[in-house]
Amino acid sequence: MAFSSCNSLYSIDIPDSVTTIDRCAFYCCSSLKEIVIPGNVKKIGHDAFRASALERVVVQEGVESIGSSAFGSCRELRSVSLPASVRTLGSEYSGIFTQSRLLERVTMGKGNERYYCSAYVLIDKENGTIIDGWGTMGECYIGNSFARSIVKKIGRHAFYGHDLLAIVVIPENVEEIEYKAFSGCKGLRVIECEAKVPPVLGTDVFKLNYSRIDRSLPLQERVVLVVPAGSLEAYRNAPGWK
Repeated sequence: MAFSSCNSLYSIDIPDSVTTIDRCAFYCCSSLKEIVIPGNVKKIGHDAFRASALERVVVQEGVESIGSSAFGSCRELRSVSLPASVRTLGSEYSGIFTQSRLLERVTMGKGNERYYCSAYVLIDKENGTIIDGWGTMGECYIGNSFARSIVKKIGRHAFYGHDLLAIVVIPENVEEIEYKAFSGCKGLRVIECEAKVPPVLGTDVFKLNYSRIDRSLPLQERVVLVVPAGSLEAYRNAPGWK
């Protein structure tokens, strides 16, 4: 936690000798707007830059691991560049951009063997899981034709806290949506699910509030749900969708 909550840190040059950025190292650095992380850094710990003022992040080739919520709750973050060298992103509990509500653009270096970035989603190709999603222009159409063909699951906290998201289109191959995937998406008004069989929903997938006590309206009273012709009854009877 070397620079955690340091309000006077405006920029930093990471030395060649640094191979790891520890957990919470730059947590809540309220003046740090940009960071270039060089390839000599192999690991970025979870929560490393969480709740900082970052607007732009460049992670250079050579970095191999980025922990969960490393860039989470960065309320001004808009642009991130990730390298082809990265082998591990987030964890089974969270991606790396959770609650970074203004995120607009994420790029991935060509040739990454495990991860694929398309439109508004970051996908783990090994298991077909969306580990991070975003959308500040209202609509989130999940990926191009390739991305949509490989996605089977929307992971835990994938769109958590992205309250500017108004419309989401879920691909037809999605079979499961995990814990709190869309929790806190207060602006969500339309869900178009192309799957003929309703995806299995984890706990609190569409929970409106972050608190344990959620007094929000049922899903069907908050959003318009668009489903394939002939699947209406199946969705009406499916837990969480009805």
